[in-house]
Amino acid sequence: MRWNGTKDNQIGSPQSRGIPTWFIVPAKYQEAILQSGSITNDKLALVRGFFPQRANSMLAESDLHNQAIYRIRYEEANYFLTEYIRYSSQPCDCYFGMIAAFDAFLFCFVSIEEMVSATQRQSLNKSSIFKLLKAFRDVSTHHSILAAPTQLKFVRPFSRHTADGPYGSSARLKLDIGRCRDMLTAVAFDPKAGKGTLAEAENYLRSIEKTGRVDVFLDDILREGMAAVAAVLGL
Repeated sequence: MRWNGTKDNQIGSPQSRGIPTWFIVPAKYQEAILQSGSITNDKLALVRGFFPQRANSMLAESDLHNQAIYRIRYEEANYFLTEYIRYSSQPCDCYFGMIAAFDAFLFCFVSIEEMVSATQRQSLNKSSIFKLLKAFRDVSTHHSILAAPTQLKFVRPFSRHTADGPYGSSARLKLDIGRCRDMLTAVAFDPKAGKGTLAEAENYLRSIEKTGRVDVFLDDILREGMAAVAAVLGL
């Protein structure tokens, strides 16, 4: 990346003898740059697609021998999150890839609770974002492919937003709170549905409404879920 300058300073930075040069963003700074607000929305997903997230989200073989099982499962969930983001933008824009990565993320993410201590599991299940994603996992397991465009029992709780930018298009799934609430109501009477899970998921929806947020995108929800789990596990 580089700063391309202004009308008063057209050289920008970095540069070498007046010739523009570029540098590779270190992995540890990528998320801070993405969250800085300096990248417009039409380019955000594109930039995510070009960051080398796949390699950064994988554990080396040597690491597998000294990591706790829950940590490996956490990294699996993180891998599928980066794949979901990668498939939502150029140059890898693929709706099927988004759907498959989302499903895989849900199964890895929620199963973390089966691999931690009783105290940590209790803490995870006090988190409304964890319960929302757990409800999504339950729906995906017993009822439908949640992100697919066609549903059998309810209207898909997401809309697909495509933004065209100078370097191509990007697509993100945006949460429709009303449809999500209708979906949770539709599955509430299923004996497989966890009533506590659905109630906590509803609490998360209410918290969004209280903030007045209009654009709530699925990738942001998944990142929030990962951050909540990391906080409980001390990662």
